[in-house]
Amino acid sequence: MLSTTKKSSNSGTIVLLSRLEKIINRYRSKGLTAVVDYLLAKSRKSQRTAMIFSCGLDYLNDFIEQKYNHEYNIQTILTQLLRKKIDVYKLLDSFVSYLQSETPNGSDLSPATLRLYFNASRSYFQFHDIDVIPSKVKNRVSLPTLYHS
Repeated sequence: MLSTTKKSSNSGTIVLLSRLEKIINRYRSKGLTAVVDYLLAKSRKSQRTAMIFSCGLDYLNDFIEQKYNHEYNIQTILTQLLRKKIDVYKLLDSFVSYLQSETPNGSDLSPATLRLYFNASRSYFQFHDIDVIPSKVKNRVSLPTLYHS
Protein backbone atom coordinates (compact mmCIF):
# COMPACT_ATOMS: atom_id res chain seq x y z
CA MET A 1 0.00 0.00 0.00
CA LEU A 2 1.15 3.52 -0.70
CA SER A 3 1.96 5.76 2.20
CA THR A 4 0.78 9.34 2.34
CA THR A 5 3.04 10.04 5.30
CA LYS A 6 6.23 9.95 3.27
CA LYS A 7 8.48 12.75 4.50
CA SER A 8 9.66 15.08 1.81
CA SER A 9 10.81 18.62 1.50
CA ASN A 10 8.36 18.85 -1.40
CA SER A 11 4.70 18.88 -0.30
CA GLY A 12 3.81 18.04 -3.92
CA THR A 13 5.11 14.51 -3.34
CA ILE A 14 2.61 13.97 -0.51
CA VAL A 15 -0.27 15.32 -2.60
CA LEU A 16 0.79 13.13 -5.52
CA LEU A 17 0.87 10.02 -3.32
CA SER A 18 -2.53 10.88 -1.88
CA ARG A 19 -4.06 11.23 -5.38
CA LEU A 20 -2.42 8.02 -6.55
CA GLU A 21 -3.69 6.19 -3.48
CA LYS A 22 -7.24 7.36 -4.30
CA ILE A 23 -6.86 6.09 -7.87
CA ILE A 24 -5.60 2.71 -6.66
CA ASN A 25 -8.41 2.44 -4.12
CA ARG A 26 -10.94 3.19 -6.89
CA TYR A 27 -9.60 0.27 -8.95
CA ARG A 28 -9.50 -1.92 -5.85
CA SER A 29 -13.17 -1.15 -5.08
CA LYS A 30 -14.09 -2.27 -8.61
CA GLY A 31 -12.22 -5.54 -8.09
CA LEU A 32 -9.64 -4.67 -10.77
CA THR A 33 -6.67 -6.19 -8.96
CA ALA A 34 -4.70 -6.67 -12.21
CA VAL A 35 -4.77 -2.89 -12.68
CA VAL A 36 -3.85 -2.30 -9.03
CA ASP A 37 -0.86 -4.63 -9.31
CA TYR A 38 0.29 -2.91 -12.50
CA LEU A 39 -0.03 0.63 -11.11
CA LEU A 40 1.72 -0.30 -7.86
CA ALA A 41 4.61 -1.74 -9.86
CA LYS A 42 4.78 1.42 -12.01
CA SER A 43 4.56 3.67 -8.95
CA ARG A 44 7.70 2.15 -7.43
CA LYS A 45 9.64 3.88 -10.17
CA SER A 46 7.43 6.94 -10.70
CA GLN A 47 4.17 7.92 -9.02
CA ARG A 48 3.56 10.48 -11.75
CA THR A 49 3.83 7.85 -14.50
CA ALA A 50 1.42 5.59 -12.61
CA MET A 51 -1.11 8.42 -12.36
CA ILE A 52 -0.82 9.37 -16.03
CA PHE A 53 -1.01 5.74 -17.13
CA SER A 54 -4.17 5.32 -15.05
CA CYS A 55 -5.89 7.85 -17.36
CA GLY A 56 -5.05 5.72 -20.37
CA LEU A 57 -6.20 2.58 -18.57
CA ASP A 58 -9.52 4.26 -17.71
CA TYR A 59 -10.05 4.91 -21.42
CA LEU A 60 -9.00 1.35 -22.24
CA ASN A 61 -11.47 -0.08 -19.74
CA ASP A 62 -14.30 2.09 -21.09
CA PHE A 63 -13.42 1.01 -24.62
CA ILE A 64 -13.32 -2.71 -23.77
CA GLU A 65 -16.61 -2.57 -21.87
CA GLN A 66 -18.27 -0.71 -24.74
CA LYS A 67 -16.80 -2.89 -27.52
CA TYR A 68 -17.74 -6.16 -25.82
CA ASN A 69 -21.08 -5.03 -24.32
CA HIS A 70 -19.76 -5.31 -20.74
CA GLU A 71 -18.86 -8.98 -21.28
CA TYR A 72 -15.22 -8.06 -20.58
CA ASN A 73 -13.35 -5.34 -18.76
CA ILE A 74 -9.69 -4.40 -18.56
CA GLN A 75 -9.03 -7.35 -16.25
CA THR A 76 -11.27 -10.09 -17.62
CA ILE A 77 -10.06 -9.58 -21.19
CA LEU A 78 -6.54 -10.64 -20.20
CA THR A 79 -7.47 -14.33 -20.27
CA GLN A 80 -8.93 -13.99 -23.77
CA LEU A 81 -5.80 -12.23 -24.97
CA LEU A 82 -3.50 -14.83 -23.41
CA ARG A 83 -5.48 -17.63 -25.08
CA LYS A 84 -5.31 -15.70 -28.38
CA LYS A 85 -9.14 -15.68 -28.57
CA ILE A 86 -8.87 -11.91 -29.09
CA ASP A 87 -6.12 -10.43 -31.27
CA VAL A 88 -4.20 -7.88 -29.20
CA TYR A 89 -3.17 -5.88 -32.29
CA LYS A 90 -6.74 -5.55 -33.57
CA LEU A 91 -7.81 -4.56 -30.07
CA LEU A 92 -5.09 -1.89 -29.82
CA ASP A 93 -5.82 -0.56 -33.32
CA SER A 94 -9.52 -0.28 -32.47
CA PHE A 95 -8.56 1.43 -29.21
CA VAL A 96 -6.62 4.10 -31.12
CA SER A 97 -9.68 4.73 -33.32
CA TYR A 98 -11.84 4.92 -30.20
CA LEU A 99 -9.51 7.49 -28.62
CA GLN A 100 -9.63 9.64 -31.76
CA SER A 101 -13.35 9.51 -32.38
CA GLU A 102 -15.35 8.48 -29.34
CA THR A 103 -13.74 10.16 -26.35
CA PRO A 104 -14.77 13.63 -25.16
CA ASN A 105 -11.59 15.29 -26.46
CA GLY A 106 -10.94 12.76 -29.21
CA SER A 107 -10.66 15.15 -32.12
CA ASP A 108 -8.49 17.48 -30.03
CA LEU A 109 -6.34 14.74 -28.50
CA SER A 110 -2.73 15.44 -29.41
CA PRO A 111 -0.74 12.67 -31.10
CA ALA A 112 1.60 12.67 -28.09
CA THR A 113 -1.26 12.14 -25.61
CA LEU A 114 -2.80 9.46 -27.79
CA ARG A 115 0.54 7.64 -27.95
CA LEU A 116 0.90 7.97 -24.18
CA TYR A 117 -2.48 6.29 -23.63
CA PHE A 118 -1.61 3.65 -26.23
CA ASN A 119 1.76 2.99 -24.54
CA ALA A 120 0.07 2.70 -21.15
CA SER A 121 -2.26 0.04 -22.59
CA ARG A 122 0.54 -1.81 -24.34
CA SER A 123 2.64 -1.76 -21.18
CA TYR A 124 -0.31 -3.04 -19.12
CA PHE A 125 -0.75 -5.98 -21.50
CA GLN A 126 2.98 -6.74 -21.47
CA PHE A 127 3.03 -6.61 -17.67
CA HIS A 128 0.43 -9.39 -17.76
CA ASP A 129 2.52 -11.55 -20.13
CA ILE A 130 0.70 -10.67 -23.34
CA ASP A 131 3.18 -10.36 -26.16
CA VAL A 132 3.02 -7.02 -27.94
CA ILE A 133 5.87 -7.11 -30.45
CA PRO A 134 7.07 -3.67 -31.64
CA SER A 135 7.46 -4.71 -35.29
CA LYS A 136 3.91 -6.08 -35.32
CA VAL A 137 2.60 -2.92 -33.66
CA LYS A 138 4.29 -0.87 -36.37
CA ASN A 139 2.65 -2.94 -39.11
CA ARG A 140 -0.76 -3.56 -37.57
CA VAL A 141 -1.62 -0.51 -35.47
CA SER A 142 -2.08 2.90 -37.07
CA LEU A 143 -0.84 5.60 -34.75
CA PRO A 144 -0.85 9.31 -35.58
CA THR A 145 2.46 10.77 -36.61
CA LEU A 146 4.42 12.76 -34.07
CA TYR A 147 6.09 15.78 -35.58
CA HIS A 148 9.21 17.08 -33.89
CA SER A 149 10.25 20.69 -34.23
